[in-house]
Amino acid sequence: KLRAALEYIARRMPERSDIQGVRVYIGEYGLPETVVGEERLKQVIPPAADVAEEFGCPYIIYWQLYCNEPVREPVITNADSRGFWLIKPDGTIAWTWEFYARRIRGER
Repeated sequence: KLRAALEYIARRMPERSDIQGVRVYIGEYGLPETVVGEERLKQVIPPAADVAEEFGCPYIIYWQLYCNEPVREPVITNADSRGFWLIKPDGTIAWTWEFYARRIRGER
């Protein structure tokens, strides 16, 4: 479905002779780790990134560096946020950080 959505958007964009390549990107996507769990992230995030990369998207932007969706305040522990993060409230890095770091380094 994601590939079909990217194709749909790309077909409807006006032509631009001054810009080469794909002009569709993925912005602000992700899953809340404390809600769905790390195993679900591992099932969903890599295939979505694969589709976007194979399509030629110039950007794949994960939502977000620090979670801004608290389930209670003040946010003191990781459980106090929904879990849209690359860096958790306790300062540890999330699995998604490691996933994207490997991709940036060209590792699979």
